[in-house]
Amino acid sequence: MLKDLKLAASLTDSIGMPSPMLSLAKSLFQAGQTQGFGEEDLSAVVKCYEAWIGQTIAGKPLQ
Repeated sequence: MLKDLKLAASLTDSIGMPSPMLSLAKSLFQAGQTQGFGEEDLSAVVKCYEAWIGQTIAGKPLQ
């Protein structure tokens, strides 16, 4: 995913198109990579949030 975000950012930069949400998403996935979640699936992004807030995010148990 990070590779795709970097490619998209390169494209938008090359045509001078602002893409603030793309920049935020890329930053989030880069943080995940730095924290060692690079080989995990997209749900690992939640682990970044958990580290930032110092809490575990959990849903209701499935019945």
